[in-house]
Amino acid sequence: MKKNKSQTIRIARGKLWTSDSPMSQDAKGKKTYMCWPSLDDMSWYEDLQSILASGDSPRYITHPNGKFTWHFIRDCWHGDEGWWYRWDNDRSANRVEEYRMFIPSKIEFHPDYKSDE
Repeated sequence: MKKNKSQTIRIARGKLWTSDSPMSQDAKGKKTYMCWPSLDDMSWYEDLQSILASGDSPRYITHPNGKFTWHFIRDCWHGDEGWWYRWDNDRSANRVEEYRMFIPSKIEFHPDYKSDE
C-alpha cells in the first residue's frame, strides 16, 4: 500500500452524498449541509487505510466538484466512529453554502452501511 504523506483523503468526482436540507444556518444566512463519501467507490477508504497504517490520522479531504475542488480540514474526532471536517474557506472557492463532512473510522460506522446480519 502506497503511503499517503499528505494525510489527505481524496473523494472521487460524483461520489459524495450531500444532504438536500441544511443542518444549520448562521446569522448571515449561510447554510451548512452534511456530506460523506459514497460506498460505491471505495478509493477514499483506501486513502484512509493508508493514512492510518502509517500511524497518522486523516487531516484533509479533497473532492473535485464541477470546475472547482472542494477542500475540507479536520475539525474533530467523534468517539471511535470517525472524524468531522469543516469547509476550508482558505482553499475552497467562496460559496453561498458550506458543507460539513463525516469520514467513518470503519465501514460499519458509515451512515449508509447495511449489515448482512
